[in-house]
Amino acid sequence: MRKTAALLTFLLVILAFAFPVLAAPDHKAVFVVGQKGYTADGQAKQMDAAAFAEQGRTYVPVRYLALALGVPEDKITWSPSAGTVTLIRDKVTVVLAVGGKVMYVNDEPK
Repeated sequence: MRKTAALLTFLLVILAFAFPVLAAPDHKAVFVVGQKGYTADGQAKQMDAAAFAEQGRTYVPVRYLALALGVPEDKITWSPSAGTVTLIRDKVTVVLAVGGKVMYVNDEPK
């Protein structure tokens, strides 16, 4: 269990570097595989789905990861027809597609 918590913390750090403008340096979050709870900035939070690991990859619900990085709830949008989620914080827009290997930050592929 400690190993998965460390892995998820590592994942959050990697995403923070991938989204440097989204991740304020004062945000800290811990997600644990198999649990619907997480901590963000020292406060316990609940999710509607648990983080899980499959085929060597760890999956965390994007909504809660974005919230942990300081993205406001009203700036997280899901498009079921396109299969994309859009995250907006300040002047940065990040678009992720289900199954995609590329994310778009202000319309630039990363």
